[in-house]
Amino acid sequence: MRRGHPVTIRRPSNLEVIANVAHQIIVFREIMALAPEYVPPRPRAANDPETLMLRSALADNRMCLFRQPIISTADNQVVRWECLSRLIQVDGRVVAPIDFIPAAERAGLVGELDIETLNLALSALTREDTIKLAINVSAGTIADSSACRDYLDILAYNRSISDRLTVEITESIAIHDLDAAARFGQSVRSAGAR
Repeated sequence: MRRGHPVTIRRPSNLEVIANVAHQIIVFREIMALAPEYVPPRPRAANDPETLMLRSALADNRMCLFRQPIISTADNQVVRWECLSRLIQVDGRVVAPIDFIPAAERAGLVGELDIETLNLALSALTREDTIKLAINVSAGTIADSSACRDYLDILAYNRSISDRLTVEITESIAIHDLDAAARFGQSVRSAGAR
């Protein structure tokens, strides 16, 4: 969405397709277990339609966060909201992460996507002073020294509101440098976030 322009968000009509994609992934894993000689197809180039869609959405500020409540079992109260990145097509359709996260990983856009997510979350924390949010950061961002530095600089600059933010490392990309991940976690805590 462009800043200051409304976007129509419709209920996705492709829920069955998403479920079907998930089923195919399960089948793929079963095939791998039964036939280890199977060689998966090579990943598509970084200029495939999904990557172009993501690049366009990042450039046009068409990323948004959907919130999912995290509820305490002790008193059924919302403890914080988990923010889930979504891409909004030019026509207003919502694109699920399964359709753009792999493209971000292929094209080296994970850091840019994580920084956009952080900025959106910080903006929400600024507007709504009573909420607490949780966001994900990819191990790919932590491994990219430039993206990691930018991410931590933004977080430190917003120290006054970062105490209401939880940063979780996703497992979609393996963490190859556990020391770097530990340093990142310490830097997040030093900036006041969880």
